[in-house]
Parts: sequence; structure tokens; C-alpha cells
Amino acid sequence: MEKHEYELLGILAEQATLASIHEKYALLARSGLEEVDVFKTSYQQEVYAELQDLASKTSKDFAIINTSTNEVIFETLQQSIKSYNLDNIEQARLNKVKANFGRMSSTTDTILFACVEFAPWHWEIFVVEPYERLKRPLDNIAKATLISLIIALLFIVLGLSSVSEKLIFSRIITLRNAAKRIAENSEVVSLKMGKSDEIGQLATDMEIMSHKIRQTLDKADSASQAKSDFLAVMSHEIRTPLNGIIGMTNLLSDTNVDDTQKGYLKDLLASSEGLKSLVNDVLDMARIESGNLQFESIPIDFTRLISKVFSIFKVAFSEHKNQLIIDKDLPVSKVISADIVAIRQIMINLISNANKFTNDGTIKLSVKISEAGEGPSLIIIVKDDGIGIPKDKLDTVFDTFTQSDNSITRKYGGSGLGLSIIERLVKAMAGKITLKSTLGKGTEVKVIVPVKVESKEYHHNAQDTLDSIKLPKALHVLLVEDNEINATVARVNLEDIACTVEHVSDGSLAVEAANKKQFDIILMDVHMPNMNGIEATKIIREGQTLNAETPIIGLTAEAFKEKHVEFMTSGMNSVLSKPFDKQALVREFKKVLKLTH
Repeated sequence: MEKHEYELLGILAEQATLASIHEKYALLARSGLEEVDVFKTSYQQEVYAELQDLASKTSKDFAIINTSTNEVIFETLQQSIKSYNLDNIEQARLNKVKANFGRMSSTTDTILFACVEFAPWHWEIFVVEPYERLKRPLDNIAKATLISLIIALLFIVLGLSSVSEKLIFSRIITLRNAAKRIAENSEVVSLKMGKSDEIGQLATDMEIMSHKIRQTLDKADSASQAKSDFLAVMSHEIRTPLNGIIGMTNLLSDTNVDDTQKGYLKDLLASSEGLKSLVNDVLDMARIESGNLQFESIPIDFTRLISKVFSIFKVAFSEHKNQLIIDKDLPVSKVISADIVAIRQIMINLISNANKFTNDGTIKLSVKISEAGEGPSLIIIVKDDGIGIPKDKLDTVFDTFTQSDNSITRKYGGSGLGLSIIERLVKAMAGKITLKSTLGKGTEVKVIVPVKVESKEYHHNAQDTLDSIKLPKALHVLLVEDNEINATVARVNLEDIACTVEHVSDGSLAVEAANKKQFDIILMDVHMPNMNGIEATKIIREGQTLNAETPIIGLTAEAFKEKHVEFMTSGMNSVLSKPFDKQALVREFKKVLKLTH
């Protein structure tokens, strides 16, 4: 019973308490406000209020100790936790979170506790249960068991053992099975014993406990969904102006600028792509947690990919006086297909991490293919000669918001998300990641992910057609976009690939234009005032217009793939994520129009 109580305390500490704290810190970290006292204090006060409310609902007590000052900064216990002496302590892991369990005593009573740590705020969070509260049902069970034994003996003497089993032992077995379901699946149990004796009271207490655990977990699930909704909105709001920045930079690069200006624009574009990658990092973390991350397999030009990744870090390498060595050993006669966004993200996060902790040193990026085992795999290795990681911290570097030392966040920056995202991303791709490190000598991270390998003869014809920046014929395009900057970028890109463009700014005007004139293709922004792109697409598809069968490509800053599927159910043929370039436009046009020349 005591061990089971430790498990329940640990579940409450890790899934309810620590999860809530992680959410609040993540919001601060994504906004760059984690070290701003007024915001940090406000979020910490929210944590205190939630724990106070949780204490009143669960009959558990809570305490928080600041490990840097050894002061109690919050507690709901009547007697301060500092007045107890430690009797025993054990350590275990709950969902990769280290937790301590044990018993503490004072001159007046004894308590059971579970303790978890939140390093960014130097907090130790205690969930406490008075031992007397636990002991009472144990005493009741002992009394009930004694009574059961006496009754059982009488029934045996009277030849009524079957009745005894029904009245006593079957109820105890029912309680045991219910406790197992609660511990393993957080299941809400309904025992319906309907007795006022000790076993009946214990059954009632168990039902109440299972409901409270379920409520706590449901609250955590609701908070997780709210986070996903928030990220979806922020994704759209951030990527919309980012589309304008990248688009205008590309347009400016195509004007009459000198070589120095071209270099500046190239660096600006690389930095913008880096910002887009950072936004994708945060979104991917949410998608991984919700199980909604999806991958696509497309041919990858690794020479071009590595060059773009290098451009992102050119300034950062210079600041740290680091040199990047590239070791690319890929088959020339083969085409390698994988999810390019995921591969680029893995490279960027690993190189960023290596550069952050290396000064006046060398970072080596190795990329090769292995065809041993069950199928071909891409091997990415990033090795540095930086500060390294202590041996006792190697197990924690993949934890969210965790770095090998708390002072690292202040000295080197970062939120501790990089390696955590990579580990989860690699696992979602059915790959594996390993890390070797020596303090003071450097770190090596190795990633292995499955890929598809084909001969160039099999693949090059279709790919050359898709990658061509030219269309086989001029197209008349209806562009539906409410943002003037994005509309300008799209118009210039379309005109550069020999399209004629008619632009309208909302869905109702798009329907009106579709009723008057035939178009080869319609580019439809999803989020617009008055009438959005989804409504407009449905009206065009359902009406008797000239363009009822015209291919419609949705334009959106919404990064979640499941949203793209939702948009396509309205009648769109495809969805293109902002920001996009001319090559992406041509590829999408050829795909929906089935152009092969």
C-alpha cells in the first residue's frame, strides 16, 4: 500500500505539477522572457495558486524549496517541511523525469513524499501525504482482514465457505484489481460495493481517488491542447511577416545589386531561413507530443542542403572562431529520398549545439549512407572539440529545458530544447541517436535514420521536370491574397515564370472573378477577412462557374499538416506553405496540372 501511494504521489508530481510548470516556462522561453523578473514572478505566482487549489481538491500537500538558497518559498503544510528529518529516500524515473521518494518524521508526525526538480528555476517540488492518513485505511484493512478470517473459519465449520468467498475475499480481490487499473492506466473505477463496513469505505475512497487523478490528468490534457492551439495561431502570425521578409529578400536579390550587396542579401536570407527553422522547432515539439508529426519522402540535394546550412551559421562560426569540416560520402549514382525538413532540422540543431559550446575549435559534419541491416540508412555525425559534458549528466541532456549545468543557460544561452527535439524527431522517424562526450575534450552526436535510395536512371527524368524553374506554357492565374506584401511577392514570382496575374484581396471577390473569367489555376489564401479561402473554394466548386474544375492551390502560413488535410477537404487540390519560392510554385503547378514537359 505504501509503495502504491509513492507511485500516486509521483504521478501527481510529474504529470500534474511539473507539467504545468514546464508549460509556463516554455511560454516564457519562446518569448525570450525567462530571465525577466516581472514575468517570471507572475508565472511562478500562478504555479503557487494552482498548487494551493490542487491541495484543497486532492487532500495532498505541496512544498517548493529553492535549491540555490535552501529556502522554502511555498508550502501548504501546517508544519513546515524544514522541521522534518529524513528517514529514508529512494530514486526512480517517471517518463524520463527523475523523482525521489521517501519518508520524513518530526516530533509529532510522519509524512510520505515524492520530490521532482525543475532546474531552470532551481526548484525542488514536494508532494506530501501524512502517513497517518495512509495508515488509517491500512488499519481498516487489517481489521477487516481479521474479521474476515474469523468469519471464514466459522463458515468453514458450518460448510459455508462459498458464501464466505462471495462476501469477503471476492471484494478484496476486486479492490486489488481496481488499484492495479488506477496505477497502470489512471482508470476511473466504479466498484459499487454498497457496504458501510471498512472494505466498503475503502472502496469508496478508491473511487474518489480515481476520479481526482482523472480530473488532474484531464486538466493537463486540456492545457496541452490549449498550447497546441496557441502554437497554431502563433505559427500563422509569425510566418506571415516572415514570408514577406524572405520573399522581398529574394526579389531584391534578383535586382541590379553589386557583389557585396548580394553577399549581405544571401546572409539575410539564410538568417530568415534560420528563423523559420526555429519556428518549425517549436511547432514540431508540439506535433511530436501530440503524435501528429508526419513525414514526406522527397529527393534531397545534399550539396545544396549542406551549403544552405553552412550559410545560416557563417556569422556564428566567425563569432566563435570555429571551423566547419564537411565529410560527405554519398553514392554519386544514387538518389536519396527522405523528409528534407526533418534532415535539415537535425543538421541545424546539432551544428548549433556544437558551435555554442565550442570556441576557437573545429566542428566536423559527416554525412554518409549505410546499406547494412534492414534497409538503407542516412548517418549524420556532428563532432566538436568544445567543453564536453560531465559523465553523470549524459542521461539528462535529452530532457526538455535541460542542460548539463544550470550556469550554461546564463553563459551560453539557449532553452535546452535542441537535443530534446532531435531525439524525439529521430525516434518519430524510426531512427536512433547516440551521444559520446568527454569533459574538456568535446562531444560527438550520431544520428541514424532510414531513407529511400534509388538509382538516378530510375528517378532523374521526373525529378528534372519538377525541378525546372520554367513552365511548358504561360498560365493565367487568379491570385487571392489579402496581405499586400505577400501579394507583391507572389505576383512578381508568378510574372517571372511567365504567368499573367489577376489579383483580388478576399474570398468574395475571388468568387466574383471566377464567375466572369476562365483561369488556368487559382492561388487561394486560406485566412482572409470578409470571406476566407475555404468558404470561397466551396462556393466555386459547388457552383456552375467557369472555374468549377480549375485547380485551386491553398496558400497558408499554417504549418500543421493536419490543417492542410482539412483545407483540402473543402475542394482545394493542394496546399502550399508560406514562405515559398518560384521553384516551389512551378513544382506545385506541374503537379496539379499534370504537366510533364
